[in-house]
Parts: sequence; structure tokens; C-alpha cells
Amino acid sequence: MKSTYKLLGLLWDHQPVSTVWPDISGVIEVQDYSEEYNLFDLERYRREVKLSTVLSLEKTEEVDDIVCRLQECDEVYLNVDYMPECDSKIVNAFFGKRLMQIYGYIRKRLPACVKFIIETGEVKRLETLLHDAAEENSELDKKGVQSETTYERKPYHGKFI
Repeated sequence: MKSTYKLLGLLWDHQPVSTVWPDISGVIEVQDYSEEYNLFDLERYRREVKLSTVLSLEKTEEVDDIVCRLQECDEVYLNVDYMPECDSKIVNAFFGKRLMQIYGYIRKRLPACVKFIIETGEVKRLETLLHDAAEENSELDKKGVQSETTYERKPYHGKFI
């Protein structure tokens, strides 16, 4: 049966959840990680990685290849170009957990500052989703179910561009 479908994001199972709350900002103009260094990078060398790209990868080596390309960057942005469109707290908590696992994995391997970017109107929704994930993790801890870790909510103080 498993050979008839593909489960996305399995490589993130059992990865630790980041304990650091990410900086979140509205959409800014950033080049894709696949772009070579160019004149636009003289002031600040920054690149983005789309969440949908990372979620579609099947092996940690593929993620490591992306991270390797970002080693020289001053700033790295994880573009949250996908979020669940449902109101289910469980689905949103699971998605938030996956997002924080990806954020932690990339952040741990890069010296650059890693931030989230998302459509300006979706910033509050993303904060709520991450907060729900943190709440769900702490509920599991109270019930004695082992979760990787929890993180504290940090309010958004950035600029909308």
C-alpha cells in the first residue's frame, strides 16, 4: 500500500523542534537560493528558500545541499509559501511543529540569520499557528507523552514592507 502514495516530510520525523522563536516579516524582495552571487548582493548577501521546496525533499542530503549553498549568506529567509487552509487545531499544530523542525535544522547549520517571510496579511495567522504548536507540545508534556521540546512565544516587532 505504501508504494502507491508518497508521504511528504517524513525526513523531519524525530528531528528536534527549535526552541528559538523565529523573526517573522512580511514579503521582501529576496532572490532564490539557487541564484549565484551577483551585484545585488554587494550590500547584503541574502537568499530565500521556499518551504514547499524543503517539504518536497525526501533525503537529508538534499536539504544539506541547499544549506551548503547558503553558507556565505548574511541573511537566509524561509519563505512560508504554504500553510494549511483548515481550522483544525491538530493539523495546524502538526504543521507548526514541522515548520519549527525545519527552521531549527537550517538555523543550526548556518551562521547566517534565519528568518521567516510570509505574505503580509498572513503574519498573524502564522504566529497563531506556531503558538498552537507550542501549546500542543506543552499539553503532550503535561500528559507524559514525550515530545521533542517546547518553545516560548516571542511577539513580532518587525516592519511590514
